[in-house]
Amino acid sequence: MSTPTRILVADFGGTHARAALARIDGARIVLEDIRAESLVQSQTPAQWLQQYYEAAKSPVLAACAACAAGPLEMEEGDAVVHFTNRASDVRASALAEACGLERASLINDFAAVAHALGALGEDELIAVGGGAAVADAAQLVLGPGTGLGLAIRVPQAGGARVLPGEGGHAALAPYDAETLSLWPLLAGDRMQLSAEDILSGPGLKALYRACATDSGHVPNDELTPAAIAERGLGGTDAVCARSVALFTRWLGFFAGSAALITGARGGVTIGGGIIPAWGARFDRSAFRAAFEAQPAQRAYVESIPTFLMLHPQPALVGLAAYARDQLSGSRAGLPRAKQLPKK
Repeated sequence: MSTPTRILVADFGGTHARAALARIDGARIVLEDIRAESLVQSQTPAQWLQQYYEAAKSPVLAACAACAAGPLEMEEGDAVVHFTNRASDVRASALAEACGLERASLINDFAAVAHALGALGEDELIAVGGGAAVADAAQLVLGPGTGLGLAIRVPQAGGARVLPGEGGHAALAPYDAETLSLWPLLAGDRMQLSAEDILSGPGLKALYRACATDSGHVPNDELTPAAIAERGLGGTDAVCARSVALFTRWLGFFAGSAALITGARGGVTIGGGIIPAWGARFDRSAFRAAFEAQPAQRAYVESIPTFLMLHPQPALVGLAAYARDQLSGSRAGLPRAKQLPKK
């Protein structure tokens, strides 16, 4: 029997689940049988993955690698992620059982996106200003979706080390007169807001509500974040357009601040579910201007390149790259999967 070469990869967010069978083709990672859909509250990630695996006709696997939105923890030897934006968790042992393996690998969702940086082609990243990346320097990847993810990738000999973080829950502050004027409408009676409170899908809706109220309009609570973005980017609604513009600039300023904190002179890459969907309509110049608007270290930040991630499923690519590296022995910790007999 030939050695299995396919890797089952799965990405579980606060609202969606995505999976694919990854095939390693030389230096390339090819995703096949991609499936993406809403993860209903009554369904566990393991149940969803089992349905996917059985629909794919239960292929022989080299490994299973998954990620989820939240910090990774160890509980009685089992890797667990308690969702940040969902009242449940995902466990490596349950995922392994779902696809008939002895074990599976589980990491943070933006750690998976960071692993993709070493596997994406040049045509899957678009440069948005700055100088040249410093070789072997830290790279930062962040992006808004249901929440706000963040991770650091540090290139090393023979690979890279990825450091997941919970930067989306760091405190956010106003950075100019307009954001300061809106702050009471956004924060209410709270003393602080986290970055995720603004720089996420729910955060875009909060911005829209604040902008509408500030402009003397009654907010349309039926508008989804996607509808707000579409109206704003299309120029058909002035309040939505202001909300999108504020979101863009605030994201740029936060990314610049995070680059200072992490020393990410290897570059800052924006992924997540929101900005790549905006595509060419994303105001790159406004984002970059806000990125560079750091009061004490402007010259330092101006030299840092920024990129937009264009691949539609970067977490799945990153998971495949992570599992491939583990299987090849470049890092210890993920032995070749053992297929368990079917029950």
